[in-house]
Amino acid sequence: MKILVIHGPNLNLLGKRNRQVYGDKTLEEVNRLLQEVAADL
Repeated sequence: MKILVIHGPNLNLLGKRNRQVYGDKTLEEVNRLLQEVAADL
């Protein structure tokens, strides 16, 4: 199975700007979580 994840613009600012709106996870954390979930598929 192959999965393609396309990130949108400005995701490098995750965890840095308006955390109440965008959350506190960084792009690196999001990518790590995606890899963990994908490993279980």
